[in-house]
Amino acid sequence: MEQNVQDAIETVDSAREHKCELEGRQNQLNAAISQVETTAEITRKEIQQYFAELQQKVTQEIQTRVKVLLEEVNQIEQNSIDPLRDCNVVIKESIDEASAVVTAGDNLLNQDIDSEACEKQLKKFVSMADSLPLDSLPEVPTVTEVPSISVIFDEGFVQTIQKAIRLEGTISKQSPVQIIDMQPRPGGIIVKWNDIDDDVISELKETGHKLLYKVQCCLGRVSKTSIKGKRDMNTFREEYIGPETVCTVRNLSPNTVYTFRVCRCIFQESNGQVEAKQWSPWSIYQEKMTTMSGFRWATLKDSDSFAITEKFKTASKKNGFGKVLYSDVSDNLIGFPVTLKIEAEGKTRNKTDCIALCTKRDPDATGLHTKEGTLCLMADGHVYVNGTLGSTKFSSFSRGIFVTFKLEKVDEGENQSVKSKMTKPTTFRVSVVVGEREAVFDWHPFKSLTPCSSHNLAVALMFSASGWKISFI
Repeated sequence: MEQNVQDAIETVDSAREHKCELEGRQNQLNAAISQVETTAEITRKEIQQYFAELQQKVTQEIQTRVKVLLEEVNQIEQNSIDPLRDCNVVIKESIDEASAVVTAGDNLLNQDIDSEACEKQLKKFVSMADSLPLDSLPEVPTVTEVPSISVIFDEGFVQTIQKAIRLEGTISKQSPVQIIDMQPRPGGIIVKWNDIDDDVISELKETGHKLLYKVQCCLGRVSKTSIKGKRDMNTFREEYIGPETVCTVRNLSPNTVYTFRVCRCIFQESNGQVEAKQWSPWSIYQEKMTTMSGFRWATLKDSDSFAITEKFKTASKKNGFGKVLYSDVSDNLIGFPVTLKIEAEGKTRNKTDCIALCTKRDPDATGLHTKEGTLCLMADGHVYVNGTLGSTKFSSFSRGIFVTFKLEKVDEGENQSVKSKMTKPTTFRVSVVVGEREAVFDWHPFKSLTPCSSHNLAVALMFSASGWKISFI
């Protein structure tokens, strides 16, 4: 009996678990159905709207062009016909004068020309006729000398327009690029994507085509459709455009959901000219958030030495006092890269100027590079570890250079005894990247056996001259 009860309980539990799994798959299937139906409806509306706007704009352009051409014809006609009409008036007046002379002369000649009175009239008639320009004719242009107005159209224009309209628009079942991974980091998220048609991409690259990707980010949860059934095009901001398939989206607020999307374009360059770029449809939207605050500078008790701006991310040296500025307490200095950018150089470079990793926050410290528990990258490129000058030398600090530190705790090995682990100080493997060059250091910041956590660490700035400007990226 007890066995039967137990079997029944297990059967019910198994059925319940199976039901939950089926319901989960049903929800997933319903989401897939909804995506197909919703995007199809939106696409239909987009097609109708696009061609309606195209028709309106083309009609408007045609009407504008017709008006311009007609005005040009009217102008040519007006400028050409006015002088011809003026000439016609002159000729008409001359014809009228000549007609009057002919009529008067005929009347006289029909009279008794032998009479003395008629002789006087004939003399008067001839004298009057001599005063008229009966032997002068006005210049009249030939038909080849005046405009013969016509219009010329491109014979293939209509066919070109018809072909362009026939080929306009391509229906895509899904974007050719999709987000495949998103990893939180302090104040940001690392977004990775790939092309779903790798074979096509390989062929395109072989023929000289190039690829660009575009990543956009939006605050909050945003689907491809809004309440009004239109794709949301206004809330996204551009985060990356380039050829890589991974980027870090920075300056994000912790514990806040963001929506990401990516698209691509394929283009060719010919004789230094880039053909028109056409971007693909957006990928499926993906949501992600980071729970880690970005790196920032700590609040200063006085504001004489450094000015902190850009939400505590940028520090600008104000005067010649040798104060040290430290980063705010963070749980994430171990295991995540810390990148800083030298936005501006100071007026001078001092031998103590540096960006450092420290295990102690002492605002009155001087000469960080001489201290235990520090790893200092000097402004001249030298590196000091626990007060000792190393052989590695990077390029000197200059405007635009990026400096990256990445700390990883060295695993002392699972096979070591508890006593051995307790007697060995903490060791960090520190990767330092300046510009394009990288070096790795094993750093023992503590002589004591005190356990070390990220709270014990800080990034420090020490600069003497004003003008230096350093930002967390």
